[in-house]
Amino acid sequence: MKAFKKLPINKTTYIIAVVAFIIVGIIPSFYFYNQYKTSQKLLQNPNQAAKQEIKSLVEKVGKLMVLPKGEDPTVATVTDKTKLAGQAFFQNAENGDKVLIYGNAQKVFLYRSSINKIINVGPINTGGETNANPANSPAPITSKVSPSQGPTSTPTPTPKQLRTVLLNGTSTIGLTNTVEKDLKAKIANITVVDKDNAIKKPYSDTLVIDLTGSQSDAAGSIAKIMKGKTASLPDGETKPKDTDIVIIIGSSYLK
Repeated sequence: MKAFKKLPINKTTYIIAVVAFIIVGIIPSFYFYNQYKTSQKLLQNPNQAAKQEIKSLVEKVGKLMVLPKGEDPTVATVTDKTKLAGQAFFQNAENGDKVLIYGNAQKVFLYRSSINKIINVGPINTGGETNANPANSPAPITSKVSPSQGPTSTPTPTPKQLRTVLLNGTSTIGLTNTVEKDLKAKIANITVVDKDNAIKKPYSDTLVIDLTGSQSDAAGSIAKIMKGKTASLPDGETKPKDTDIVIIIGSSYLK
């Protein structure tokens, strides 16, 4: 008794098998060839490679915080954090961190790709002075400037800690603790100074209130993270003292 029965192979079956074999062999070859050609183009055109790197970086950071519109940032890389020890903005910097400098908007962002986290945000303080001392030049930063931009002066950012109050506008117990962890994981310069329940419950929308009138960008970024919107302090809620931002957590955060 035979263990296997030999199946008949006609001409059509043979042709199909050969074609399938050829296709399987061609697809990966075409993919790697295409990748090779792309990398060669980038090597031959470093400006294009720099543009793609900046675009990719902006997309990543833009998912964490609202970035200035209408301009491409100058991007730099921290290469020696010890030489930045005297600048408060870089006190939590690590080698490899990216610095996004928006000259027109006068804002600078410090971003760490390894943990996908914004480490600090601040304004650019030009001070009307030009640093001409080579010893104080930006030696620890390797600048990567897009072709459309010229050299910019070295920024001296001033960090701003956002004093924030969290108000639970839902019936979920402990929600302010969850929100605090979420915000601190994505925004390094946020300080939660108080947590409490909202007076008027329930809130369907999460509201982010800028009490200072000067932190609209930060409020918009927080609203994006919180799946909420910026607003004025609702009637009936108490305005806390010594606070920049109030966040009333609504049920929209839980969706």
